[in-house]
Amino acid sequence: MASPPRRRRRGAAAIEFALWINILFVLLSGVADWGYYMNQRVRVARATMDGARMAVSVFEPVNTTSPGSQLVPLAVDRTKLVLGGLGVACDADCVVDVRYCARGAGGNCKKPPFNALLVSTSVKFTPFFGWAKTPARLDERFMMAVLNQ
Repeated sequence: MASPPRRRRRGAAAIEFALWINILFVLLSGVADWGYYMNQRVRVARATMDGARMAVSVFEPVNTTSPGSQLVPLAVDRTKLVLGGLGVACDADCVVDVRYCARGAGGNCKKPPFNALLVSTSVKFTPFFGWAKTPARLDERFMMAVLNQ
């Protein structure tokens, strides 16, 4: 008895690959976009913390200047410098807001129990592919106590 004829499957693997490659591309581009987003977020957070740390380590004479007048420009400059060094563009869409928060001050300071510096950084984020939904801005805030209390 003769065996039944075998069906030809020539090209089936290529068709299956063509169907699956689109799904794989979308998944991998989403992973790449979120990985890039998290990497940039860590860079912005690091620059924000370093800007605050650098500024609060400077002793500011209490009687000769108003509180924070020397610290605020130092924090802004240092944050922008570190952002540039980490490869994050700080151009027109980059906002570095630094506030001197007196002990118990309200508003954005939220009543700290000490004199502090609040550094807020906001940078526009542009993903590589754009398939995955990522935030349009990277926003980080960091508060640190100043040297002279």
